[in-house]
Amino acid sequence: MKNHNKRPGIGALLIGGILLGLTAQSALAAGTSSGTPIVNTATLAYSVGGVGQTGITATSPTFLVDEKVNLTVTGGATTSVVPGQLAAVTAFSVTNFANSPLDFSLAATTAITGDSFDPAACSVFVESGGAVGYQAGVDIATFVDELAADASKVVYVVCNIPGTVINTNTGLVGLTATAQGNFTGLNGIYVATVGAQGAAITATAVADTPGIVDIVFADIAGTEDAARDARHSAHDTYSVVTGVLTVTKTVALLCDPFNGILVPKNIPGAISQWSVSIANTGAAAATLTSISDTLTALVLAHDANLVVPSSAANCVSATGIPESLAGRGFKVTANAARTIGLTLATTVGYFTTLADGDGVDITGQAITATFSAILPADGAHLTAGLLNVGETVTIVFNTTVL
Repeated sequence: MKNHNKRPGIGALLIGGILLGLTAQSALAAGTSSGTPIVNTATLAYSVGGVGQTGITATSPTFLVDEKVNLTVTGGATTSVVPGQLAAVTAFSVTNFANSPLDFSLAATTAITGDSFDPAACSVFVESGGAVGYQAGVDIATFVDELAADASKVVYVVCNIPGTVINTNTGLVGLTATAQGNFTGLNGIYVATVGAQGAAITATAVADTPGIVDIVFADIAGTEDAARDARHSAHDTYSVVTGVLTVTKTVALLCDPFNGILVPKNIPGAISQWSVSIANTGAAAATLTSISDTLTALVLAHDANLVVPSSAANCVSATGIPESLAGRGFKVTANAARTIGLTLATTVGYFTTLADGDGVDITGQAITATFSAILPADGAHLTAGLLNVGETVTIVFNTTVL
């Protein structure tokens, strides 16, 4: 009889590896925080002769999660400005996509190709978290302090606009944010320094260092910087939207005392009609203040009839006629109905040539028109003297050659 001896069977089953951290971490888009210790423990379950045995564990060395420096600056806004505007504000957003809090230094750039002008005297300020929008004297921080992973901060760039720019001109302004921070803790772990700007960060150039927080730059290229340089940048645009005013002065000979209106000549006693037109052909309303015109001593402005004389006998000056009588004094016309002087919804108004403060006055040879009186506020003109886009106002007066 054969004796069959069976060796005890040994069965082994590796049932899994478990990633364990010494502290619990919540999932963030930026990833696990740098400096987090990671350890892997594997457990072997097995039996001998069908009898389960005590499991065997193996624990890997602990390593620290390294720092991934990553950020974005978001721009693309267009801000309307006028020539000579001071403290024109435009906004950017800085987002920290690193896996730890970081500081960010900030710098504005204006020498950018592809625009019409360079904004001047630019300053950079961080939103304080108070009222929405830039508040001078409130939003005063000049760097982003301890911005948490996955958090964003609004940054304002405040510039002056040159007075020489014209309608439709554009000026580019760039914002560059640079990641900074103090990786000075045990094994290179990040140390927050609230209220103080962190140090410059240097990427780790060598292979992974066990037990030390290495640093990797992971940012993409911006408008003014390269990829993986711990910086990012973007552009905003200042767009000039302003009134474009043209002033045109014309003269037409009406008559002389001998030839009447047929073939008049500029002889003494001849009457000419002058028109000074102001037109707004721009993209924004403009507020007119005043215009002055000093006549040569060889002509005299007067209350002459503003309609064309019918004969040589009618080619004479009239005096002392108030504006209440149409056809006398200064005439102001508009290309659209509006309040002119004291007359509502009209395209023509009349003013004396006396220095009586009615809006158009003459003192000696100097004519002065004050538009706050000539063009009062009304439904389509929120402020006195306002000349909307596409509007024209014309001041008409007569002179006699001495």
